[in-house]
Amino acid sequence: MNAFDTLLSYLSARGATFTDDERTTLHAAFVPTALAAGEFTQRAGEPARHAMFVAAGCMRIYVVDANGKEHILQFLPEEWWWADTVSLNTGAPSQYSSIVRRVPQWMLASYLGVSPETLSRIRKNRSRRTVAKRAGPERP
Repeated sequence: MNAFDTLLSYLSARGATFTDDERTTLHAAFVPTALAAGEFTQRAGEPARHAMFVAAGCMRIYVVDANGKEHILQFLPEEWWWADTVSLNTGAPSQYSSIVRRVPQWMLASYLGVSPETLSRIRKNRSRRTVAKRAGPERP
């Protein structure tokens, strides 16, 4: 089944019906895109151009904080939708790189299902590894 058929199947399973003209219009607006692992659909600071429907595979939405640490916000498996609606509707740059600085650590910990202390310990350990990587190999 191709990506457009997956979308139609998804919508039909939720009660949507389409005339031939509506199906033609939907198909004309549909832009199938295959992504390689590690490829981006949108970067923070760029305006959103599309809403996305995941027909196959799994995507992740994440931000990178000021220390270069990646924070996964959401996973998108097959038949999931995603859009940065504010950016999509206004044309403003995406603000997802700033969420980590705006959300308190205890809320991030709650979202991840860990204690704030565990999150603090993980961040401390990752920070040490990042600093060690930047310093380069130890010299005798």
